[in-house]
Amino acid sequence: GKIPTLKISLIQIFRAHLWQKIHESITMDIVQVFDQELDALEIESVQKETIHPRKSYKMNSSCADLVVFAAYKWPFSKPSLLHDTKDEYDTNTTNKYWLDIQLRWGDFDSHDIERYSRSKFLD
Repeated sequence: GKIPTLKISLIQIFRAHLWQKIHESITMDIVQVFDQELDALEIESVQKETIHPRKSYKMNSSCADLVVFAAYKWPFSKPSLLHDTKDEYDTNTTNKYWLDIQLRWGDFDSHDIERYSRSKFLD
């Protein structure tokens, strides 16, 4: 049946810390991309943070995986959805951005990731 098959799949995903390894691999891939594009993105450096072992599957907590330090001050707006066209940039600038990488599973089309990300940011 479906339930025993699902249970076996879940056990295999979490055995030997596979979920954490996937999270770590994706994080390192993003660090490498940033490192290759430092000049183009006006990045001074990228710092990978130490991550709690259960962070990748503990959905009710959040922390930075990466901190990106800008070579110059970057303007930023209030949180908005990806396709919003009326972002308002005022005089606020920063030279530090943090990225929180979260793995989600399930039906990809059923998750509204933009709204989820915005709500996590506003928490």
